[in-house]
Amino acid sequence: MMTRKSNDGFLGKTVLAGSAAFIIFCLASCGANGVSVSLDPKAPSEGNFKKAIDEYLAAHERDGKACIGFEGLPPFKVYTTTKDPQKQDPQYKRFEAAGLLRFAGVSGQEAKFEATEAGRKVFVPDPDDPIRAHACWANYRVDTVVKWFNHPEDNSMAVNWTYKMTDLVDWAKRPEIASAEPDIHVRLDQAGKETRGALLKLSNTGWECTVVTNAF
Repeated sequence: MMTRKSNDGFLGKTVLAGSAAFIIFCLASCGANGVSVSLDPKAPSEGNFKKAIDEYLAAHERDGKACIGFEGLPPFKVYTTTKDPQKQDPQYKRFEAAGLLRFAGVSGQEAKFEATEAGRKVFVPDPDDPIRAHACWANYRVDTVVKWFNHPEDNSMAVNWTYKMTDLVDWAKRPEIASAEPDIHVRLDQAGKETRGALLKLSNTGWECTVVTNAF
């Protein structure tokens, strides 16, 4: 009887240990939102591709950030035929209502809008065109990896994916801007629906995204 209890205890501990190891394995091989992440960074997996594309988006503002472009840098000058500040360019009036611009009067046929203290942090030079400003309002990140196409001859992979918007700034949530700026409501509406592409290469450390493109 003693021997049997001892064996039963041993078997019970073995089962528990095996269950714990299985749970740890599952946790280690599953990423956020239940996306499978291979323990091998060189494996062609959804998790590895998502990680590579997200790292590329985080490092490249042009592809990784959603921004609204503006002509020139603050103070913005807008052609006008009236001295009534309520009839100036509606886009600048929306940003004035959000507290990011300040109407600074009319000179000749130009209305001027200056950046407020908060606006100076928002309207920054566009890295691709430093004489123009842009205001970035969210980040693009991978929502779902849709499919991939293997190119074994050069260790590359063409990946189709959908995006999600993260880190949406407060001013982009304001109704006078969110409902009127085409870029914002179109991008938010297409999140999880629009398919994009990315080209990945296999290096000695794993998959790396080299470019984001249209869907393949």
